Amino acid sequence: MKFFKLIKSHWKLTLGIITLIASPVAYASKDKLPLSSKPQIETVSPERKDLQETLSVSGEVAAEEAVVLKFQTSGLLSWVGVKKGDPVKKFQAIASLDKRQLRKTLEKEMNDYLSERGDFEQTQEDNKSAKDRHLVTDSIKRILDKAQLDLTNSVLDYEIQDLTVRLATLTSPINGIVTKVDTPFAGVNISPATAEFEIVNPESVYFSAEVDETDISKIKTAQSASLILDAYPEEAIASAVQSIEFSPKSGGTGTVYETKLSLPDNNSLRFRLGLNGDALITLNQAFNVLTIPEKALLFDQNKPYVEVLEKDQPVRRFVSIGITTDEYVEITSGLNEGDLVVLPAKNAKKK
Repeated sequence: MKFFKLIKSHWKLTLGIITLIASPVAYASKDKLPLSSKPQIETVSPERKDLQETLSVSGEVAAEEAVVLKFQTSGLLSWVGVKKGDPVKKFQAIASLDKRQLRKTLEKEMNDYLSERGDFEQTQEDNKSAKDRHLVTDSIKRILDKAQLDLTNSVLDYEIQDLTVRLATLTSPINGIVTKVDTPFAGVNISPATAEFEIVNPESVYFSAEVDETDISKIKTAQSASLILDAYPEEAIASAVQSIEFSPKSGGTGTVYETKLSLPDNNSLRFRLGLNGDALITLNQAFNVLTIPEKALLFDQNKPYVEVLEKDQPVRRFVSIGITTDEYVEITSGLNEGDLVVLPAKNAKKK
């Protein structure tokens, strides 16, 4: 009790002593707390890898040999020799117009020719004496020239009509498969616009890709590629660049160039017109080259550099680069395998 009375009577002195004792403890505790944690520097050493620079483009299956056949004139469709899906050979007849009127007209043209031939010979005979005596006047010359022209015109009329008879039968100029028949039944009157026949050679199919103008300089013929068609998503089809169009493709919103890529043999008709897909074209590749992660590469006025850890401090070092992929960059000079390349912080932005 005496102790508590003593404290009560001297409470100001007691409070001062407690304050003096507590202050060093508080400052000591404050010194032990970290004011700011030291950032951890993440590094990586260059590694040797095989790199492949690629370009992904979209497209569809098309065919080099594809034709649309039409009759030149209207008429009665007398015969249809194919249906959709039928295979056809080159020069095979597939349909024909009624030729009865055409043949009658051809006979008439022949008769006109024979008549003109007779008139021509008679004119020559009538003026034979004048020709023999070299007394051909301008009037006689005009008569002889007119007879010759009339005979020539009759020959041309016959040949034109004969051609019309021949063109009344449609023949396929290629081997292939019939993919379209507008009028499958004979006995109806048709016009060139209402009777079309489409034939496609399945052995001439290729993958038609659209390459943007910003990437067209990277594409070259014979570059290898891998195709993934939507119809066969689990199968990678080996391919190669066959050709690159010189003029851009019309009808699109941007400037793109058709690039043709090869397809394997199509004997089983797996590759059909219009199948969509993607092509991964190999632009460049290198084997066993020194690489770093792409995110470690920085630029200063388009000059590539990295930060290398030297004596626990990041030091800038300019480098030369080769192939660049989405994940790695080839280093051709400026780094060694044992160097510690600093990786930027996750939230850091590239300059």
